[in-house]
Amino acid sequence: MALEFIKDITIRKHYLLKLWWDRKSGFLEQSGWIRSFEERKCVDADGQPVPWLTYSLNKILDNRLGKEVKVYEFGSGFSTLFFAKRVKHVYTIEYDKKWYDLLIGQLPENTTIDFSEFEQPGYVANIIDVPELFDLIVIDGRRRNECAANAINKVAEGGVIIFDDTHRDKYREGTKLIEDLGYKRLDFWGFVNGSIDLKCTSVFYKANNILNI
Repeated sequence: MALEFIKDITIRKHYLLKLWWDRKSGFLEQSGWIRSFEERKCVDADGQPVPWLTYSLNKILDNRLGKEVKVYEFGSGFSTLFFAKRVKHVYTIEYDKKWYDLLIGQLPENTTIDFSEFEQPGYVANIIDVPELFDLIVIDGRRRNECAANAINKVAEGGVIIFDDTHRDKYREGTKLIEDLGYKRLDFWGFVNGSIDLKCTSVFYKANNILNI
């Protein structure tokens, strides 16, 4: 059936997805999108863990992170495993107990994971309690605006902040807090593993930063 005759938007999306899926040498295969969709986990084409961030940003992180970098994540996951292979140490706070229990046995020695229900003060305050400044802070959990308010006080010189899903209006308060401190913003629009929705992940940075942007 010709695409112009398909009126229902949902059917059209699935039709286009099938066209892309059948191209095994194309983007969906090479990026790991298909494997992530089939296995229901965020991995690349080789099955290695990757962050659930836009592909273009993941490529930069893969190429530019160094072993001297210290990372803090609001929200743990396959990104934690990804960062642990590339940086000095990863600290993360998780609010989902089942996911915390599943992940903790897979983490290498250079990771520190804490648990707190997101309704509790300890969730957003955890980063303050860690006696470190961080080269990379990832805001990708719950209560992101409040997390941003604490994150801005824990960035090391040359450090950057990654704020996921900045296409959502509800996160403008948090992103404005960061920009008001003189951080520049670079938006990475695109797809993420296992999803056909367009989304935005933003990097906030100053001069001479760890990602060289």
